[in-house]
Formats: sequence, C-alpha cells, structure tokens
Amino acid sequence: MKLDEETIIHPLMMRDIVNFYPSLCSIGNLEQSQDAANQPIDIWVDNPDLMAIPCYVQPSGGTETRSRVQVTEINQWIIGLNGFFPTIKQTDQANVDFLVYDILRVAHDDMNTATYLTAQRVS
Repeated sequence: MKLDEETIIHPLMMRDIVNFYPSLCSIGNLEQSQDAANQPIDIWVDNPDLMAIPCYVQPSGGTETRSRVQVTEINQWIIGLNGFFPTIKQTDQANVDFLVYDILRVAHDDMNTATYLTAQRVS
C-alpha cells in the first residue's frame, strides 16, 4: 500500500461531513447568444455536471472605495466545495443559497479532494 494512493480519513468522520458543508452550490458558465435583433448577448447557463455540490461560504475580506457621491464595497468570499472539480474556471459564476458570486480564483487541495473558490458577490 502506497501512502499517497490511500486517503487517511476515518469512516466516522466521513459520516459527519454533511455538517461541514451546509449549503449547495451550482456553477454557471458564460455563453453567448443573440437577442431579438440578432445582437450578441452574454447569458449564464447552469452546468449540468456541476449542480447541487455540497459547500460552505465564509467571508475572506474586502475593500471599500469612497468618493463624494458614493461608497463602493467589494467583499470577497471563500466557497469550499466538497470534491475535486478541475473544470471550474475563473470566468464562471457560483450560485449558493440563491446568491450569485463571480469566481475570481480556483484552487484545489493537495489530495484533490476539495475545491476552493475565491469569489465576490454579484449585486
């Protein structure tokens, strides 16, 4: 038995993994279509292979920009997905609990068992 080929997770921990991922995430891909005047428009289409993925969302930080007229806040979030999803791209969107997030960065753990998205909320 090679250590790098076997996972070292106790079966009872896997039973309780649901508590670590309380939400579900769906990934949307950007596609181009045409409107009634045959002009190109961008639309978001749910990826059928990346739907109902157990996940959690936690705040990661943010910035604030002030001007005389308005204050703009950009908040970043970490979305942890239960699984290895190499097809997710930075041009995709994540939908979690009816909230939409633009994906800024995609990262994976060393064992290829989890995917982490750095994202910002879409208003």
